[in-house]
Amino acid sequence: MNTFTRTALKAAFIALILSASPLLASDGPIESSPPDSKPAYLHAGIGLTYLQDAPFRPNGPNETFYGGFRMDVAVGMHIDEQWSAEFETGFLVNQLNTINGVSVSPREIDFYQFPFLANVIYHIPTGTRWTPYIGVGAGGMATMVDATLPEYHATDFTFAYQAQTGVNFQLNPDITLDFGYKFLGSPNHNFTGQGVTTRTEPFYTHAFMFSFTWQF
Repeated sequence: MNTFTRTALKAAFIALILSASPLLASDGPIESSPPDSKPAYLHAGIGLTYLQDAPFRPNGPNETFYGGFRMDVAVGMHIDEQWSAEFETGFLVNQLNTINGVSVSPREIDFYQFPFLANVIYHIPTGTRWTPYIGVGAGGMATMVDATLPEYHATDFTFAYQAQTGVNFQLNPDITLDFGYKFLGSPNHNFTGQGVTTRTEPFYTHAFMFSFTWQF
């Protein structure tokens, strides 16, 4: 396990520990405000990612990646008790591990993804603090490659789409915690830098997230 992955795991572990205390301390019912009584909200999340193998095109060698890290932020509105819409952005980072089974070390090749998404989310009322949800989104993606030995820097802009699911826990009338999963996809990539073009198959990234939402 590389240093980057260890750091990401520690950050996620600390976030989970911090989130556990209020959940354990508050096990009774609370007086809540309906989501549409405070329609606007700010959402921020942190989590771990798994980027699926992405072969080079055409019929090129296969790339594998270390586990990575995702952070995102969204601003949205509750349409009613069940539906909300939001704009989300953030970044994901994964480091290349092998090409055709051969380690790229001592090179460091990082892939950064910057999504810009419009999401629609459906919340499933349960009458408790726990509210499951599902959602979909679409928009654009800037994907950047940053490599050393030799230096290589390139950026590609593509369409992007997302599906998500999870469960919210209402901590108090204004704040909820969220434990969720996000799938982020983007089509074929073409990276051009320093006179070299690299083409890959689509990127499919899985993220397991802990998030915080403030209604205002």
